[in-house]
Amino acid sequence: MSFGVVPSASAGGASPADRPGPHARDLSRRGFVHLGCVGGGVLGIHSLGLGSTLRLPFLGGSDAGSAAGSAAPIDVARAAARWIGEHRRETAHGVTWPRVPGDDAGGDLSLYHGSPGVVLFLLELHAQTGDEAALAEAARGADELIGVLDSDVPVPPGLYTGLAGMWTALDRTAVATGAARYAAGAETCIRRVVETARQVPSGRMWFDDALPDASSDIVSGAAGIGLALLAAHARDGGEDALRVAHEVARYLVTIGEPQDGGPMWRISPSFPRNYPNFSHGTGGVAYFLARTARATGDGDLLAAAVEGGTYLRHVSDCGADGCLVFHHEPDGEELYYLSWCHGPAGTARLYHELADATGDTAWSDLVLSGAAATRGQGVPDTRTPGYWNNISQCCGDAGVGEFFLALHALTGDDGHLAYARHVADWIAGRADEPDAPVRKWTQAEHRVQPDMLQAQTGWMQGAAGVGAFFLHLAAREAGRSPFVVLPDSPWGSVL
Repeated sequence: MSFGVVPSASAGGASPADRPGPHARDLSRRGFVHLGCVGGGVLGIHSLGLGSTLRLPFLGGSDAGSAAGSAAPIDVARAAARWIGEHRRETAHGVTWPRVPGDDAGGDLSLYHGSPGVVLFLLELHAQTGDEAALAEAARGADELIGVLDSDVPVPPGLYTGLAGMWTALDRTAVATGAARYAAGAETCIRRVVETARQVPSGRMWFDDALPDASSDIVSGAAGIGLALLAAHARDGGEDALRVAHEVARYLVTIGEPQDGGPMWRISPSFPRNYPNFSHGTGGVAYFLARTARATGDGDLLAAAVEGGTYLRHVSDCGADGCLVFHHEPDGEELYYLSWCHGPAGTARLYHELADATGDTAWSDLVLSGAAATRGQGVPDTRTPGYWNNISQCCGDAGVGEFFLALHALTGDDGHLAYARHVADWIAGRADEPDAPVRKWTQAEHRVQPDMLQAQTGWMQGAAGVGAFFLHLAAREAGRSPFVVLPDSPWGSVL
């Protein structure tokens, strides 16, 4: 089975396939800044046809992604940092960075698009290079986050959309600097997350005005927030964080929808589409359940996580190259993403966790099967309907590269490291000016908005996340560990 593999794209023309967009009903932006990464949109992926040739509007670089040669990862990361630094904005408390330079909007507080991700990238740059200026700039960004916490600006609890992501940035800044004010800011984030979890009949849950009912996913919902609580408990032993995470996990078990093979979870119970993979569905929720089971010893949670994994295995589309899980249903059952949000790079996190928790090597086999299917698609050189003009951690090349770095750490197979290096060379060659000392990447964030081309600064869709991948590659090649491992990653113990 080909999973819709298409021939390599040329540089010209218009593309009908570039990341998600409109949904069946209007959603407020708050808490759903990430929904660009989910939907098939009203354009209809089936109009592409399997085997259609995609002509993607790449900007910058040459027609061959690796034509710029084998780039030194640290140099690429430094070039990305210089570009981000050109667009810094002084504030009353510190500094911030626009999501899209030239945009007059205020500072973005999300780990997905905004300043927390830039702070984390600068901390990683300091950790891997000793660059004291990067540490000082990261601290100034963290100062601004503390200023927001001290104000009356409302911040949702989400991992990639709010307080849980801010906690990640402030906690890492506290570790890097040893300064008590950042540890206190991180503690404030977790306290507010804990306090805003409402009691429900079977546990606890967070609610947001973007949806009429609770969001359960990794990006803005309970699974991602709960993972930050587990990480905070692991850092300082806070029992309130663990208790709330446990109660939320037990609630999520009750809203799983029975399916052939096992339960599945939507973004929320009333959401009309099912996105089964990591960022918005069963893959992420089951992963959170498994992680909570590890922290609490709750066997019921582990059983539910295994059942969620069994559902994903049941709906997997397997061929000679490996197995993939479709992007969404209805009307997206033949669309396959490959990166963190809806592809093997994300869903393998659940399989890895289940293998660790159960000792069942069938789950480990699924991790490697997803990697094989990704390589079988021919990416990054080949662009498929679910792998468009995007170089990001969320949906594109950087997320795939991070997955293969983790696989190398996990298995010791140098083929995985070589593949990550090939992805890195491709990304380096896709920069607007591949040989310049200042680098940015102009891409299409949304699959169904291929002409909306932007160069962004943040972690999940911009230069900070790309630069972080290059730093992690440098660390892996040198036998060092990364400094930044996000709460939704299981790879920290092997990297």
